[in-house]
Amino acid sequence: MFGFIKNDSGKVIPANRIFDTLLYNHFLSEDETYVSDMYKVALRDRL
Repeated sequence: MFGFIKNDSGKVIPANRIFDTLLYNHFLSEDETYVSDMYKVALRDRL
């Protein structure tokens, strides 16, 4: 709809290099946040 991604033979491809970088950084930071939350829970349960 907004041109962030496109469908190329069933594969999702970012529409341009800027969106590629933004989406990559978003998903990378999301993983780091999730790991950090898991670490906090594990640390809390350990005490």
